[in-house]
Amino acid sequence: MINFSGKLRLASFVAGLFFFIIFLVLYSLYVPPTKFPSGEVFEIKKGEPLKEISGDLYRDGIIRSPSLFNVVVAFFYGEKSVKAGVYYFKEPFSLMEMAGRLTDTSSSADLLPVTIREGETLNKIGAIFEKWRIFSAVDFLRLTGFSAVGDWQNKPTITKNLEQQFILLSDKPEHATLEGYLFPDTYFFPPSISPIDAIKVMLHNFDQKISLETREEMVRRGKGVFEVIILASILEKEAFDGEDGRIISGILWKRLEIGMPLQADATIVYVLDKNTPLTLDDLEFDSPYNTYKYAGLPSGPISNPGLDAINSAVYPQDSSYWYYLHDKQGKAHYAETFEEHKLNKAKYLY
Repeated sequence: MINFSGKLRLASFVAGLFFFIIFLVLYSLYVPPTKFPSGEVFEIKKGEPLKEISGDLYRDGIIRSPSLFNVVVAFFYGEKSVKAGVYYFKEPFSLMEMAGRLTDTSSSADLLPVTIREGETLNKIGAIFEKWRIFSAVDFLRLTGFSAVGDWQNKPTITKNLEQQFILLSDKPEHATLEGYLFPDTYFFPPSISPIDAIKVMLHNFDQKISLETREEMVRRGKGVFEVIILASILEKEAFDGEDGRIISGILWKRLEIGMPLQADATIVYVLDKNTPLTLDDLEFDSPYNTYKYAGLPSGPISNPGLDAINSAVYPQDSSYWYYLHDKQGKAHYAETFEEHKLNKAKYLY
């Protein structure tokens, strides 16, 4: 038999243990981790299971308990409510705050979902940030450099330190802007983020998306990142699906090898900022982006390409074709000779 004093000690122990567990739970829920990675980025992939997300959050020091995070999200928001995207956290958040910010129901109140589509230009990206009232387009473009619309001689004011921070910028010429390097994705930014921090997040995402295998293939082919991104940016505008991208990539690389002009309409559309069909006068416009007038690659990328376009540039498909065009429905038609190409023009464009 346990006497009264023994029962009292047991009750005190149980009560103490209960309150200690409550304290640990509340501490885990409402106190941010001491080593919260402020200023870093965290990516949630589309369709990623909640258990994997919580495991990655715990691994990166963003939450204290993956199990507790799973329970909170499932109970309050629903297991599939976490929103895919690239998140930037300027300040530490508690587990409860993090659960709210990563779900469909409340994240937009604290983090702004900024979507950069494949093929957007720097000027367009700057306008997107300005539309969200995060910062002005001019403040953004002073750092990145302006898109080559009307002025292809401008230089970015981005610091050398930033270029040394990201290895994929290592072969970017000093005169070149950051066109092509800001990876298209959905980003979740706090309203107070600075232009330089937003740029770093997008560069970091770009760096993470280019796999080691892809980098090794560039080296094997003797291609630098800068020239690959230029070609990928053209493919983003000239090819409408993955298979066409690889075939057109093969055609354009072949043209470059023999000094044949690329004759890519998209490069002239870029520098003239046109949304109407090109004229014969447009094809004579004097610019290093005019790939009808000058052989070789244009002086820089013409858009910020997505992963499919980059992979098409790195893994071109060999073919006997030298020419291509798209009909009014966007379907690609290829030709081995200029005579065949002229027939395709007559058949599909007029």
